[in-house]
Amino acid sequence: MSSASNVVAPRVLVVETDGPAGGLDCGLRDSGFDPVFPNTSSPIGDALDPPRCDVVLIDASRADSDLRGLLGTIDRLASWSPVVLRTVDPGASELPHIVDGRLFAVIERSDDLGPLVAALWRACWDGAARRAAQLDASLRERDEMLVQSKAEIIDFAAVCAHDLRSPLLTIAGYCDLLRHEHGDRLDGSSGRYLQSISDAVPRMNRLIDDLAAYARLGDGGNACDLVELDEVLAVAVLNLDGSIRGADAFLQIDPLPCVAGNRSRLVQVFQNLLDNAIKFRGKTRPVVHISGSTDSEGVVVRVADSGVGIAPEHHETVFRVFHRLARSREVPGTGMGLAICRRIVELHGGRIWVESQPDRGTTFFVRLPKPETA
Repeated sequence: MSSASNVVAPRVLVVETDGPAGGLDCGLRDSGFDPVFPNTSSPIGDALDPPRCDVVLIDASRADSDLRGLLGTIDRLASWSPVVLRTVDPGASELPHIVDGRLFAVIERSDDLGPLVAALWRACWDGAARRAAQLDASLRERDEMLVQSKAEIIDFAAVCAHDLRSPLLTIAGYCDLLRHEHGDRLDGSSGRYLQSISDAVPRMNRLIDDLAAYARLGDGGNACDLVELDEVLAVAVLNLDGSIRGADAFLQIDPLPCVAGNRSRLVQVFQNLLDNAIKFRGKTRPVVHISGSTDSEGVVVRVADSGVGIAPEHHETVFRVFHRLARSREVPGTGMGLAICRRIVELHGGRIWVESQPDRGTTFFVRLPKPETA
């Protein structure tokens, strides 16, 4: 099948003011149009299914045709749909005074359809240009609204973070005062309660930090620069040096390709994945293997560990905000790490997913775009 056969013919809504005059249907179809002749007993809009009209042709067979009744019909059509009038006496037509800004051309009625066909094609191009301009303006307006909404969310998160930290500082201060001034008079249970409160303060601070970081992910900081993943992993490993040494973790990092993205945010992604691999290590020494490959769709990085694993029914839910598995509640964390990873990767135009079985380790896959020069 040729590509020409897939072209959609422009749809012409033909309104015959004084009944069918014949000749238009075949002539318009032979000229590449899809004419629609509505039933005069039904509303004009019912003739359009789907509701699409590229141009309206009003065919007035008499000089005294009453065109004022068409105003409601025209108003129900899309604002960009142009109107072409075919009439016996173009100079006597009152339609230009009725249709403000919608009338594209007035053609004298004759047996030669050439001028009419030419006017209809020009009207279709004009209507398409108007429609494109309206869509462009609508998209620009939506983009501006999205930018404003993102800025408001970031500001709101910053205010909330500031306001939430203030009472936490008060709680931490009074806990220190109680311990310093009355610690020797507290019994065992009271001491444990006080310690639980003190331990909860830094956890809440971490949660506030993670929420603020998650809100800031939409601030446009994902410029696509050339990023060497080898350097990204080197920074992530350096940041986790204490945890890696404390767990006696063994890391095998293969040479990795370059990607297009934001270096600091990709560090955050792989630092979170490495941190999870170390924290959820089970009872054996954690072993983490990081490798990468390139295909036609981009770069895929694999972070495989020997830890406790994840049941298949949780492979999607682990990426939700605040989601923590039952067996992970003994491990410090806020339940935001993987949600942040997914958000960053998706803002890069990529994808992150997991393959795992309980007690058989976990592999996270991160797909990222290749640099344009690659």
